[in-house]
Amino acid sequence: MKTAYIFKQYTWLVDTVRKAGHITFRRLSELWEDTEMSGGVSLSRTSFNRYRDGVLDMFGIVIDCQRRGGNTYYILNEYELEKESVQNWMYSTISISQLLNERKRLFSRILMECVPSAERYLKTLLHAMYDGCKLDMIYQRYEAEAAKEYKAACPYCLKLHNRRWYVLMEVEDGKLKLFSLDRIKGLDVLPERFKVPKDFNAAEFFSECYGVVVGDGTPAAHIRLRAFGRERYAMQDLPVHHSQQMVAKSSDYCDFEVYLRPTSDFKAYIASKGQWLVVLSPQSLAQDVMAIHQEALDKYKSMQGSFGAP
Repeated sequence: MKTAYIFKQYTWLVDTVRKAGHITFRRLSELWEDTEMSGGVSLSRTSFNRYRDGVLDMFGIVIDCQRRGGNTYYILNEYELEKESVQNWMYSTISISQLLNERKRLFSRILMECVPSAERYLKTLLHAMYDGCKLDMIYQRYEAEAAKEYKAACPYCLKLHNRRWYVLMEVEDGKLKLFSLDRIKGLDVLPERFKVPKDFNAAEFFSECYGVVVGDGTPAAHIRLRAFGRERYAMQDLPVHHSQQMVAKSSDYCDFEVYLRPTSDFKAYIASKGQWLVVLSPQSLAQDVMAIHQEALDKYKSMQGSFGAP
């Protein structure tokens, strides 16, 4: 059986159960018969249980049975569908791709963002991580005059942030460093093997980070932000960090608190929101963001005569 067809069965089952909330096997079978996958044949218990096991193995989603009220099936751990996890990303990607594959005439009406760093080295890194192979890498940072070679580097984990893939690797000096895939100039997989330390947890490593700035010594802090206008709604729908909590609300603004490292990328994010997002505390962070705004204003002033020039 083709893999795409198996994925289609799995995603149909999850989508159907999730939409219903609770559903009997009899109703599931009726809905199954209405799909082209059924071939007009009802859903058997054997096939249903096989799909349930596949959904659990692939996506970590548990479809359980509630005996009270008529033996209805439901998603026991629906929170898994809201997490920032590889399983949820896989499920969402496969589910949408299956839907679009049946509606190809919509292709020209759906615009995607390209992730250039995924094109060349992502598969190589995934293979190396899975097999536990070390890597020789040629890497050139922005503004660096020459590339640098990293020998026998150990790839620990991958992180996607702002349309860029990053890889966290242990390099020669034993330190963990983060590299952007689009700055890699060469990558060779070595036969030499390594093992990720048992106490390493990728989610915990980045738990206090806004994005991908690590290792600069910035300590985590409780940060209070005030959002105005549409930004107060945007932050509720798309939290800036998993620690975000709303702590105050009025007709004009909402206050949020996060616990993270106020690194340069976080300061740039706040500055990018202009007057719609301000730092209430700590004062040192507010001063840093104000300095960014002031530097931008000074640059505009210094370039007044250049505006309108060809």
